[in-house]
Amino acid sequence: MIWDWFPIIWDLFSQVQTGFGRLGSHFWGFQTHGVLPDIVTMAKGIGNGFPMAAVVTTPEIAKSLAKRLLHFNTFGGNPMACAIGSSVLEVIKEENLQENSQEVGTYMLLKFAKLRDEFEIVGDVRGKGLMIGIEMVKDKVGCDLLFSLQLRGGARVKVGSLSYKLIHSQEESTQGQQDSAKLIRDE
Repeated sequence: MIWDWFPIIWDLFSQVQTGFGRLGSHFWGFQTHGVLPDIVTMAKGIGNGFPMAAVVTTPEIAKSLAKRLLHFNTFGGNPMACAIGSSVLEVIKEENLQENSQEVGTYMLLKFAKLRDEFEIVGDVRGKGLMIGIEMVKDKVGCDLLFSLQLRGGARVKVGSLSYKLIHSQEESTQGQQDSAKLIRDE
């Protein structure tokens, strides 16, 4: 069993969607929980379209992995990937994209809250930064979901998740809210 090879790992956090400032208030999603994970995985945002991923861990776990695994990556550390990852981080900082996530995300939550107030079909609206969730319900009183997805293992997804690009603007948010309202009205 693979777990016999490694020390106990207490915290593993994926930052594929919640990393790189998308939540606005924090650069990493795990920071909102006040923890320091043993392993952090990240992808998508690190390459901004370039196929790239990374794993960050403690020195102890990295040493353990190096002893037990002969191969851990395909193109790890190649110069082009490193240059792209570094450039993405520079742009996030220079263009204040984390702050944009906070400002535009707050604006979007307020816009989508208007849909909740206007339409019986829109239940809860919640989120952080540019990660927004909208619950679609049959009625607000019973909170019966209009639809949900069955996942492997029996879990059910109750909230539609919207994740926006870091450069999303307030103008795009207004248009998105107006388009959403039109779709709901037309149904």
